[in-house]
Amino acid sequence: MKKIKVTEVVAEHVKNTIRFSELKNCPHCKCNWDGGDILECLSKHPSYKNYTKEQLLEAAGHYGWTPETPKNFSLVIGIELPYDHPNHYDGISYWQCPECKTVFTRDGKETNKTLEEL
Repeated sequence: MKKIKVTEVVAEHVKNTIRFSELKNCPHCKCNWDGGDILECLSKHPSYKNYTKEQLLEAAGHYGWTPETPKNFSLVIGIELPYDHPNHYDGISYWQCPECKTVFTRDGKETNKTLEEL
């Protein structure tokens, strides 16, 4: 039997994990999750109306946006559970589609739970 290092198992899991924040559509209802280009959204938002172009670029950079690698906001909802919750995870535990309200685990599996049942 081949011995597998724990790091290899973790690396394989990470490689196969769905990154919901980067998906363009809901796997269940297929609605569009694209929230628009980050820089463009910030430049139209009232909170940033007095920002210079340089300040807008810096603000967009806080979201990972660069001119070479522009990024879009996502409309998918990330759900973190309270610290005292029995299934607490330090980060996003579930994702929810804003359209069909389907709840997915952090690794992309569709659940039959509602938000209230988490």
